[in-house]
Amino acid sequence: MADVINLEEQERDWVRFFREHWDCDWCGMPTRGRVYEETQTVVCSACRKPLLEIDSDPQHYIAFEEDLD
Repeated sequence: MADVINLEEQERDWVRFFREHWDCDWCGMPTRGRVYEETQTVVCSACRKPLLEIDSDPQHYIAFEEDLD
């Protein structure tokens, strides 16, 4: 479970997404990804190209059931 951060309390309009650096598939630079206020896309902090888009349509969610056997 992730912590929800109130952006109004921050000095910037974005939050980091990944704990560790990733190499961007677009530019190759290390990034922890940024999510800007009121967006559903994680973007590279260097080139600002999308790394991950979150789909808000519940029809596209995948549910996993725990095997209790």
